[in-house]
Amino acid sequence: MSSFMCVMGVGRSGTSMTMQVIEGLGGHVNAGRQMKRGSKTNPRGFYENMATHNLNVQVLGFSGGMWHRPPRFVIWNHDHLLCGQQIASGYESSSQGRMSVWKDPRNTLTFPFWRSVLRDHSLHILGCVRSPWEVVASFQNCDGVLRKRSKRFIPVEEDSEFNEQAWSLWYYYNRRLLHYLDTGVPGAVVFHAELMSAPVETATVLCRRFGFDAGSVEKACESIRPELWRHRESRELPEEAQEVWQRLQEYSIAA
Repeated sequence: MSSFMCVMGVGRSGTSMTMQVIEGLGGHVNAGRQMKRGSKTNPRGFYENMATHNLNVQVLGFSGGMWHRPPRFVIWNHDHLLCGQQIASGYESSSQGRMSVWKDPRNTLTFPFWRSVLRDHSLHILGCVRSPWEVVASFQNCDGVLRKRSKRFIPVEEDSEFNEQAWSLWYYYNRRLLHYLDTGVPGAVVFHAELMSAPVETATVLCRRFGFDAGSVEKACESIRPELWRHRESRELPEEAQEVWQRLQEYSIAA
């Protein structure tokens, strides 16, 4: 039986960086598919398989939502299932025994769909978690889809509607991640700060936990650039965020 890993987490939480490390550790990442190109805010690439990315967009649209407007429920049809099964078969046929890994922040919303697609396979999740203060600051830095055009003349840090939505997304995505783990889905959480400050130690634990190649840890960690950690925050979290944060720490790979 093939093994799959679904990497998830709200945007700006280090999912792309985590995928770079996993690829360096021997994870089967692209299955021969086109990968999503980088951007100004993510120049080294998103490490997202375009087939899984596009299917996630379709499933969210079918459910009446988008990544920044999560639907109340995620629903799908037979065509979506067939497409997902074809993608899974592509990974399986080219994996050569390696764990197949795909990443998209949208996975946090569409995971029930992928769980249905891969119900006959071994499926794990790896959640990427970052301080909400840092996530909001990073969203501010890449001021894009969350900002209404009518408010682009307002300094982003003063746009209360934008910042409230960014905070709401952090809560919603991380509560979804916590729900999956609490209900018994095999997986773990990797914290952005730990991967940035102790990359070799964190990657070593990833290898031990998920069976990646421990001999390639140091080379895999060369992709991590601490100088890109631009939004370091040490402020105390609001009470409601503290509760989610503490619960997620129970699932940390370093725990």
